Amino acid sequence: MKFRLPWGKNKNEEEISSMEALLESVYTPVTARPAFVDELRNKLVGVRGPLGVAGRSTLEFILLIGGALIGLLLFVAGAVRAVLAFIAGIKLIGGKREEKAKSKKSTSSPQSAASEK
Repeated sequence: MKFRLPWGKNKNEEEISSMEALLESVYTPVTARPAFVDELRNKLVGVRGPLGVAGRSTLEFILLIGGALIGLLLFVAGAVRAVLAFIAGIKLIGGKREEKAKSKKSTSSPQSAASEK
């Protein structure tokens, strides 16, 4: 696909219109029979399903609701994970404090440690 600059737009439109005029002068346009067009459409598209009959706006709405539900589930899962990590972090900090307190008691009184042996 070629990028067109805004100031070159008129030149491109002129080229397209001259190309159309050339093709119209060489080839004569043919109108298709309506029966042929209907038969071809049925062969290519087939019978439209319920989602095809629903239309584009309905499909977009269904996708929007589905995306919102998935986003909500991910948000809840992340919030639960964050709360559990927070609780685990608090327990870890509390456990370290208890260990420090125990180690301070055992190192502060060497006589009590010798008497225990």
